[in-house]
Amino acid sequence: MSRKHRQIMVLVVLLVAVLLSVLYKTKSTSMLNFFKKVDQQKSSLGLEIFSTDEYGEFIHLVKSDLSERGYIVSGVNDGFLSTKIDGKGKNFGLVNLAQNCKLAQKQEWSSIIKNHFDALKQSDTDESELQKNIATFDKIKGLIAVQLYPVDYFDSVPEMKQSSISRSAMPGVMSVLVFDMPKAIRGVKRTESKMWNKSDNELFAIGLANVFKKTQTKLTSQDVPGGKVFFITAESFLTGVLALNLKQFNECLSQNGSLVSIPARGIILCHPILDLGVVKIISTLAPYTAKIFGEGPGSLSPRLYWYKDDMFTDLPYSISDGKFNFAPPDSFVGLLNKLDKPKK
Repeated sequence: MSRKHRQIMVLVVLLVAVLLSVLYKTKSTSMLNFFKKVDQQKSSLGLEIFSTDEYGEFIHLVKSDLSERGYIVSGVNDGFLSTKIDGKGKNFGLVNLAQNCKLAQKQEWSSIIKNHFDALKQSDTDESELQKNIATFDKIKGLIAVQLYPVDYFDSVPEMKQSSISRSAMPGVMSVLVFDMPKAIRGVKRTESKMWNKSDNELFAIGLANVFKKTQTKLTSQDVPGGKVFFITAESFLTGVLALNLKQFNECLSQNGSLVSIPARGIILCHPILDLGVVKIISTLAPYTAKIFGEGPGSLSPRLYWYKDDMFTDLPYSISDGKFNFAPPDSFVGLLNKLDKPKK
């Protein structure tokens, strides 16, 4: 390792460690709640955002609502609630619902839960309409979209993994072909796509184009130590998908590539890499990404990525006991070696 190489690595570690020590001294522990130790008996895949009492209250309200709808409710496993209705099993994912409740006052939880399951019931009507036209591609073409899912979630839902049309979008995240209906988003099944005589590449291209067409984005920025961070947001569950074609956002690009994170489905964070100010940006972006991912809703990925030439390279980091560990790949360290100091 060259002397310059070592100096840059030391600079990265020191700058990040200093910033995080400040964060911890200001008691911003909620910022990093994704990394805290949790009681595995009461929580899984995101439900650790609750205290023991909150968790009990949340599960009680969910079970009560579903029982009133005629469901026979059993236990929670890996973030899913198992139920039966009319003799058929049905699992409900709880993580996003839990995150929405956590962000609200407790007195609002009952209505949030009711509205959530009302929307799921309405989605049955959407599904009926879809099935009337499913064999005619031109009639359902506008509903095709792409959604991102954490790999852990994707792997925990066997029916999705087995029947969906999917591909790796970036480390830790899967890209899945879906129908974007008025009240629901559900995966396109392989048995359905066979009726249309379209390749997977064609369908993903159509789906991504539809997402861009339907999503009204808002681009804002924030000056932070080291440079500027851009925020891409929209009132859509599909916002994070727009990162798959980041070239549409010129402000986020540079010849050196960009720092990118997609902590939740409704937001993309990016920084065009111009100089060694990127080191300070990392020290800001990492804990902020962890905060959004931990709080949700729609948690997607806590990772930082280096986006360049349409590729997302993982920039591994971890936060434990107030210490920040950053272990970028050699390719990123090589980039740092070539960058100039920030201009004053």
